[in-house]
Amino acid sequence: MTMLLIRSKIINSFSKFTTVEFEQELVSLLRLKEHHEFVCYNLSYFITKIMLKSNLICKLLKSIVTLVSKKDLLFSVNMGVNPEKLFPLYLSKKRKKAAYFFDCWPDKMKLLVDLINLYGIDILFLSSKQAVEMLQEMIRAKV
Repeated sequence: MTMLLIRSKIINSFSKFTTVEFEQELVSLLRLKEHHEFVCYNLSYFITKIMLKSNLICKLLKSIVTLVSKKDLLFSVNMGVNPEKLFPLYLSKKRKKAAYFFDCWPDKMKLLVDLINLYGIDILFLSSKQAVEMLQEMIRAKV
């Protein structure tokens, strides 16, 4: 099984340069296979919001993506909590999915939990201990 690093073709803010540098280090150190995703941020955010509200649309999209998927391990480095690099590849039920999020602010934690559940993220990395503690507390409150 190969690991596929999901990268964005568009860099639309200065802080995303940090993400790009980190991704380049991962590619060179781990010799990862890259996949450049060209999904508009606004479109991926809009479709994710629809999927969070409609179980039928969510199941339909997941089934379609699963049909055309390989069994690669997906990995993405995400600046903030957004679905830009998750949609549509992370909808596949065949693939193991890992994601690294940094700059996860407290007001975005509910969205992060929604993204984890919606996209079925198996392995999650966060950049701060406070974000991990807050997320663990939210998950405990649900159980």
